[in-house]
Amino acid sequence: VDVHLPLNDPGWPRPTVLFFHGGGLLYGNRVFFLRGLCDDCTEKGWVFLTYDYRKLVPFTGHDILADLNALFSHYHTVLVPKHNLSVTNVFVAGYSAGGYVAQLAAAHWEPKPLGMFLVAAQGGKVLSPFYFGEKEPLAEVPEELKGYLNGGREMRKVGPLSQLGNDKEEFAARMALAPVVWSRGLKLDLLTGIPGLSKKLREAGDVNLESLIPEEARCLLPELLIDESFPPAYVVHGEKDATVLMEESEALVRNLGNRKV
Repeated sequence: VDVHLPLNDPGWPRPTVLFFHGGGLLYGNRVFFLRGLCDDCTEKGWVFLTYDYRKLVPFTGHDILADLNALFSHYHTVLVPKHNLSVTNVFVAGYSAGGYVAQLAAAHWEPKPLGMFLVAAQGGKVLSPFYFGEKEPLAEVPEELKGYLNGGREMRKVGPLSQLGNDKEEFAARMALAPVVWSRGLKLDLLTGIPGLSKKLREAGDVNLESLIPEEARCLLPELLIDESFPPAYVVHGEKDATVLMEESEALVRNLGNRKV
């Protein structure tokens, strides 16, 4: 975690924003953050935190959720007393895949964050052909990437992944992997750790997709976890975004509204 503190200590427990970076859940690290948001927070006397989390392949969403639970404990037991942070005035924020992580935190933490700030966020509609559908023509899997998908490669256990230094080659490989995963509709297989789940969803026809999600995987899909206790959200999304469709944010806002959030 990186802790961005305001210049002046007001003398009382300070509100905090916990930010999660993007990168398709495959790459990136905590230095990928919205600097303008950070500056706005610290200028108001708030604290801005950026956290790392483990990445898909070989990890799954269950490992990311375990990281969220660990950082929740770390925040309350280490950072709150060390930096005089608020226990209750806590907000989560995220960009792209980090928006998915922020929603996962909002679904599982107790007490829940007071609110979410999401920019071009994944997570509002994970049960979508955008993630599990195959796109024609199917992207060829370069030889150097096949090991990521068939288990034939000794995986680096990736948490934070920088664009520089020793991580440069791994970062580039995972950036190249992201469109392959999207084209072949494998995101849900990698997220849940259930091989063939995406294929099952593709072949579902008129069956309710939610009914096909095993109980052990439901905890990883924020859209299935939203209820009246969910925190309110400020959602920003560009209508021309082709990497994360705006319909994800629209689905999230609709889902929250249906529950009077």
